[in-house]
This record gives sequence, C-alpha cells and structure tokens, in this order.
Amino acid sequence: MSWAKFQAIFAMIIMAVVGILQLVVFSSLSSVMTSIGGEQAAGFGGMIAGIGFVGLLIGIPVAGAVGFVGGLVGGWLCNVVLKWIGGIKLELSHG
Repeated sequence: MSWAKFQAIFAMIIMAVVGILQLVVFSSLSSVMTSIGGEQAAGFGGMIAGIGFVGLLIGIPVAGAVGFVGGLVGGWLCNVVLKWIGGIKLELSHG
C-alpha cells in the first residue's frame, strides 16, 4: 500500500509540473493567436487557454488515481514474482 501511495504522490507532482508548463505554453499560444488573428481567432485562443487550465485542474487528480492503481498493481505483481523466485537476499555490512 505504501508503494501505491508513493506512486500516486509522485505522479501528481510530475503532472503538476507538466500541467504548469502546458498552461504557460497554451496561454502564450492563445495570446499569439488572438493578436495575429483578430476577433475571429479570439474565441479559439480562449479555448486553447482553457485547455491549459482544464489540463492542470483535471490532470493532477487523474494522475494521482492512475499512479495509485499502477502502484498497487505493480507492488502486488512484484510481491508475487518475488515469492515465486524465492525473494531477494540482501547483505548489509557496516564499515
């Protein structure tokens, strides 16, 4: 379960970074389209800026959910395989 939580948090952090970059790119593209295209392109430019906002707001929770499920399945699969092959022996020494 802790691996699934880690995967969920990590996926949300990655999606937040990607979402912020997407927001910046789409907002800049929206401004360029509006300035070049005039009134006809203003609506489309607004839609492109909206895609950046929606991607940021929806993408983070979706990435968390997908990361959690992926971590849950991956952790379970790892445990099954390790039990099947006999586990991993780890020897640590101090010094």
